[in-house]
Amino acid sequence: GYIKSFMSNFKFVYIQSSNINLPKLISNYFNDEILPGLDRLRRRQTEPLRLLNEFIDKSKEAVQDIERGITDEFHQFTHSIDGVNTSNWKVKVMFPEFEYLREAISNLVTYTLFDSNDRPLDTKGSGIQRLLLLALIKYISKNSSQQVIWALDEPEVFLQPSLQREVFKQLKEMSLEQNIFVTTHSSHFIDLNNLDNTFLFDADHEVKEYARRPGRQFIKVNTKILPVSGYEKIEKIKKHLGIQRNDGWQITPFNILVEGDTDKSYLLSLANWFDIEPPNILVAGGADNFMGYLEFLSNFCEDLDFKPIIVCLLDHDQKGKEIYNRLNSRNRGNIELRPIYVKRLDGFENGRIDYEIEDLIYKEIIFEATNKILRKKQYKTLGKSEFEKRDQQAFREKNILKFLTEMVAQKNSDKDVINFESQSMKLWLCTEACKLIENNYKADELIEKYPIVRDFIAKELFCEEGLAVQ
Repeated sequence: GYIKSFMSNFKFVYIQSSNINLPKLISNYFNDEILPGLDRLRRRQTEPLRLLNEFIDKSKEAVQDIERGITDEFHQFTHSIDGVNTSNWKVKVMFPEFEYLREAISNLVTYTLFDSNDRPLDTKGSGIQRLLLLALIKYISKNSSQQVIWALDEPEVFLQPSLQREVFKQLKEMSLEQNIFVTTHSSHFIDLNNLDNTFLFDADHEVKEYARRPGRQFIKVNTKILPVSGYEKIEKIKKHLGIQRNDGWQITPFNILVEGDTDKSYLLSLANWFDIEPPNILVAGGADNFMGYLEFLSNFCEDLDFKPIIVCLLDHDQKGKEIYNRLNSRNRGNIELRPIYVKRLDGFENGRIDYEIEDLIYKEIIFEATNKILRKKQYKTLGKSEFEKRDQQAFREKNILKFLTEMVAQKNSDKDVINFESQSMKLWLCTEACKLIENNYKADELIEKYPIVRDFIAKELFCEEGLAVQ
């Protein structure tokens, strides 16, 4: 009984890539998942035909929020795609004209997309039909009382590459709240920087004989997950997708290579804040992997018809200095290497001290992100006095993470020490800080107060011409 009750909280939905009638599937989902909320209105219709117009008017008002909600989800897939102007497109729920009550009941509504005509959904292109299905999936996920487990077979079918990338982005955001399983043959649905949730499957084919039909055989397919990881997994994916070394799948003419995922997250958030188009950002997966990753990139670029620039953003610590010196003295091979240290927010430079990406981030944001963490852990938060200490001579030479560790320990001497230099705390701090950046926390004030941050990113790190003249 408990298991049955628990499983009732979930709904499993499998959507095939082919051999399906998309308009019918969309209509069924709309009828089964969206319209039941309107049944209450329908049951009240006990008056004769002369009152039906009033019912239709009320129903139209009731579905307006649904129309707007699904339209908003649809625009998420298309708003940033060049050459596709869908700003005036909107989902409409069409109510037919009728003479008899039975006509309205049997064919109450039609689900379509208003894109300069009101023709039925089955007259639209396959790509548009699939986008509408995905928009409906997002809407259902947000509004369902159950946890929906979506199994999407090749959602990239009929979508152009730019739309495939946008769909993948939207599905990743959905996966934060819903369980989503995707099978794909598209490189645009694979995140090379995080392959932990990407699995490769292989199949063994075994000849078997029917137990009740001697002499009759069949092929049994045994599917299994390939036990590969890291670079071997990348190579297997490339082979499966038919990606050749000269396809430039991973490399663009101008690239930034950073040590970890937090570096990339901070840079992308700040770039969006400053309205700067970021270049291709690669993640080495840790300082210790830096040289090996660069060797891989050099081999990967062997057959390219251009020599990519790789700007290597390094922390100003012992390991970063070691890599910086090695990069300045090594053979550059098939790539152009340009090492650069991250800068501090206050512009303070001293060859003896260590600092890293968090020292570039606005300290107001770092402090607020820290306090969010402290509140969740039920620790005392940092106040104005700790904030002002950051610029005092006694604390200035500490990197921001050491400083936070020390200040929090002083304020919470009765609790366990929180080490903000640990990988887990750096990830948590990055997550909270990026949320603040994305929500424009004190944006105008901070950008004006600390111009060094934008100048470093726009004129030194992301700017190929700026680096060339240094």
